[in-house]
Amino acid sequence: MRATERFVVYGMIATLLVAVLSMQRPAVFASPSLPLLDELGPTDALVLKGSKGDLKVRNGDGRVAWGDRPTDRALSLAFVHADRVMNSFIAGSRVEDERKSLDERHEVRRKELRQKHEDFMKEFGKVEPGHPEFERAREAYGELRKVMETWGEEMRKEYEDLLKEQLDGAWKEILAAVDVVAERRGVDVVLRFIPATHEFEAEDPEGGVHQLFARTVLRMPESLDLTSDVMKELNLAED
Repeated sequence: MRATERFVVYGMIATLLVAVLSMQRPAVFASPSLPLLDELGPTDALVLKGSKGDLKVRNGDGRVAWGDRPTDRALSLAFVHADRVMNSFIAGSRVEDERKSLDERHEVRRKELRQKHEDFMKEFGKVEPGHPEFERAREAYGELRKVMETWGEEMRKEYEDLLKEQLDGAWKEILAAVDVVAERRGVDVVLRFIPATHEFEAEDPEGGVHQLFARTVLRMPESLDLTSDVMKELNLAED
């Protein structure tokens, strides 16, 4: 092919290439006055280049994921002041009514034992060592003391069992409320916390140190605190 012919052919190819590129140019580049797109996609994944290899980012069940392991995804996080919720729950009318019912039942028993003690004092109150009735008085006192000690142990155990039952029930209801609120707010992980600015209520240095180290969150956005939402879910009054 002569030089003139090659010049004509190459010129035609260049002209055709320019025309094709002009036809395929995106409108956003062809018209600078048009606004830029707010979204990119849809796409199955985004590959990010890096010095330690490529990172493939994708949608993993509604969360940003970068691998196949359950831990290879971003999770949303929130906090609940569980002590505040628990104290409000225990101070509630339902729990208080259960304690009052137990108090009333033991008050009846307390009056019975008080009457037995008064009867004992009327019969043996003036009996001293050497008195003919002293031995019988000592036996009667021993029996009365045994009855009172047994009742005291039973009462203590019943109060401990009630408190344990109330705490267990309250904790289960709090967890259920946290699940409802977290599901509603799209939160994956909820942690307990005590606000860093919360006043110390310890009566001794050891308790103060314990409360100090319990404040694991030193700073966070207020929007991450689900405490009020959980208390509303439980119908608890906020203090």
